[in-house]
Amino acid sequence: MANSKDNKRAKRTREPQARNWRKRFLAVLRERGIVRAACEQAGVNRAAAYRARQEDAAFAEQWDLAIEDAVDLLEAEAWRRAFDGVTRRVYWKGECIDVIQEYSDRLMMLLLKGRRPSIFRDNVSVTGPDGGPIETRDVTGISDAELEHIAAGRRKGTAATPARAATAD
Repeated sequence: MANSKDNKRAKRTREPQARNWRKRFLAVLRERGIVRAACEQAGVNRAAAYRARQEDAAFAEQWDLAIEDAVDLLEAEAWRRAFDGVTRRVYWKGECIDVIQEYSDRLMMLLLKGRRPSIFRDNVSVTGPDGGPIETRDVTGISDAELEHIAAGRRKGTAATPARAATAD
């Protein structure tokens, strides 16, 4: 009987301790955005953290918000480096001879691509006439003569199709 009381007491004291790591974990995750670092600082293994995330929807939501906060910090630092720059010392023969401010054009472009992808993205959209879809045809079953007829039509500026090429001969 005393044994079951001890087990219940131990379980009651372990449960609050088991949940105590979450507050520290989320604080570190919010600052760093790195699950491994948050686990180390909170004293919990990664498997337990991911299991808690899977089993507790509220904790999973807090986790996602902490990651968003960490990404916001990264974005703020990128803006600072792009616009305010970073101070760099210039050394010559082991002695600091100058201090310069360096700005990051690369970070500025990444920020623009993220904020205005329709203007600054690298990918290009290829469309057909009037922005419509590109028309394709399966030409694996046509003869060399038909392909030559299509190519000749393209060179002349007319759009010969395999169907027209077959009837034109």
